[in-house]
Formats: sequence, C-alpha cells, structure tokens
Amino acid sequence: MPSAKPGSRWRPLYLDGLIRDDILEFSRISEVQAMRLFVQMLRERVGSPVSLASMARDLQLSPTTLSRYLGILETLHIVFSVRPFHRNIARALLKEPKVYFYDTGLVKGDDGIRFENACATMLQAEVQRRRDAEGQEATLHYIRDKEGREIDFVVCEADQPTQLVECDQARGVQILTDYRRAIADMIRVADPCHL
Repeated sequence: MPSAKPGSRWRPLYLDGLIRDDILEFSRISEVQAMRLFVQMLRERVGSPVSLASMARDLQLSPTTLSRYLGILETLHIVFSVRPFHRNIARALLKEPKVYFYDTGLVKGDDGIRFENACATMLQAEVQRRRDAEGQEATLHYIRDKEGREIDFVVCEADQPTQLVECDQARGVQILTDYRRAIADMIRVADPCHL
C-alpha cells in the first residue's frame, strides 16, 4: 500500500487553495477563517449527523451563514450531504444531515470513518449515475431511530427504499435485501408494507 506521506503533503495546500481562492471567488466570502474552521469541524464529523445550529454557536455565526457555506462546499463538489430517510420531506429536511467529503483523504478520523466516507462517495456516484444515465429519481439517505440505531445508507428510487447498505470496515459492505423487515426491525415501523 502506498505511503500516506505524498498525499499528506499536497492535501493541506489543495484544501487551503480551495478555501482561499475558489470559494472566495465563488461567493465573495470575507470570513476566510470562519470557513476554514467550519471545514475543519466538518472533517472531524464525517459519518455523524451534523447540527449546523450547534456548529454556528461554536463559531459564533448564524446557522443561515453555515447553511450557505455548506451549500457552497456542495456546489464546488468538496462535500455532499446525506439526509435522513423520511416519508415527510419537510421533516427529513429539518433533521440533521450527515456530511461526507468527495476526497476521502480530507477526512479526519480512524480507518472506519474513512471507509464509511469511501462507501458514501461510491453510493453517491451510483445514485448520480442512475439519475443522469437512466433518468431514475434516485436519492441517498440514512435511517436513525430515536434510540440511535442506524442503517448507514438507504438508496431510494421514487422515494421507495431499494437498498439498505451497512458499511463496517471489519465486515465490509453489507446490502440488506429484505429492506422492509430491516427497516421494521430497525425503527419499529408499524406497517412496513407502506414504506
């Protein structure tokens, strides 16, 4: 396996250049330090639901500003958000998304977090391919219940779950084929036939 040293030399320069040059040109952000801190915080929270309100308090910015920053990072294809699956779109939008980096090398965390980020990136690419090449209404989500139990990724077509994916570095990627039962077991859905 190649050494991480070559990547570790250019990644900080790459990230700094994106934040300093591309993002400033893109949106005329004057708060470069705030954006740097925001990106650093995101790098440490990969795979976890991200509360923009909490991060905004830590950075002493408004949640609206962080939402705008996140939108810029998504537009520049630095990160992408995975929202929780919910029948009610308005409720899903209010719940906390998970944020993943397109470049797994930017992720701060252990090998398990980097593995989950790599899985998320591949699933996002597949969802995008289905949209672009096949015209499907494909989306990528996750499921978490009130007890904190979670299914890492849910691939949906036309708002219907088609694949549940669990990413575990030790066991690899598992695709749960009986998704109705898995969701019912996971979040105790009263009537799994209506998912």
